[in-house]
Amino acid sequence: MLLTTRDAQRERRASQVIAAVSLAERLSLVGINNASFQEDSSSDLHTSDILSRVQSQSRFQPGQLSTIVDVTTMEPTPQNTEPATPFQRRRYHWRMVYYFYVHVVLFIISSLLSGLIVWLIENHSSARNLEMKVDYIDAWFMGGSCVCSCGLTTLDFAKLSRVSQSVLMFFTFISGVTFSTLPALIVKAHTHRRVEGITVDDDHGDLDDENPDELPTFNIRHQ
Repeated sequence: MLLTTRDAQRERRASQVIAAVSLAERLSLVGINNASFQEDSSSDLHTSDILSRVQSQSRFQPGQLSTIVDVTTMEPTPQNTEPATPFQRRRYHWRMVYYFYVHVVLFIISSLLSGLIVWLIENHSSARNLEMKVDYIDAWFMGGSCVCSCGLTTLDFAKLSRVSQSVLMFFTFISGVTFSTLPALIVKAHTHRRVEGITVDDDHGDLDDENPDELPTFNIRHQ
C-alpha cells in the first residue's frame, strides 16, 4: 500500500508524540521540580507547543496520552520546617555577652568600693597619714587604676598608710586575669554537668534568627 503525503505527516507527528511522551516520563521519574533546573521562557513555549501537539494527536494514540505527566504543573515539595517548641525557647542558655556585662559591673563596683575604703582609712581612721588629705575622687581613681592595672595615679602611693596600700593591692590581686576568669569557669562547669551537648562559650547559637551573642559593631568610615 502506497503512503500519501498526509500519511507521512501523520507518521512524523506520531513520532513527535512518542518522543514527547518519553521525555515527560523521564522528567517525571527524575522529579525535576526545582526552579534552578527550569528553562527560560523560550523553552517553556517549546514545551507548551509539544504538549499542544500531543493533545491534537489524541485521536491517533489515546492509550499513550494517559501516561503523560504535566511537569510544569507539579507543585514543589514543602520543606520540612518544624516550629520551635516552648521548651527550646525557654531553655536557659549562658551567653558570653552576659559574662562581659558581669565583668564591667564588677570592675565598677570594685573601683568604687576600694576608693571608699581608702578614703575612710585616710580620713577617719587612726592609721591615716596626717601629712596628707585624700579626696574621694582621688581615692576612687586610685582604686580604678588598681582594679584595671593601668598604673595611673593622682596620689603618691608611698605616702598612703600601709592599710590603704594593702587594700589597694588586694583589689589589684582579685581583679587580675586569674580570678576574673573564675566566674566563667564555674558557669561552664555547672552547665556541662547539668546539660549535655551545650557549649556555654559558643557565640554562634541558633536559638533565634539573629545572633544575640555578638556585640554590635558600627562602621564609622564614610564612603
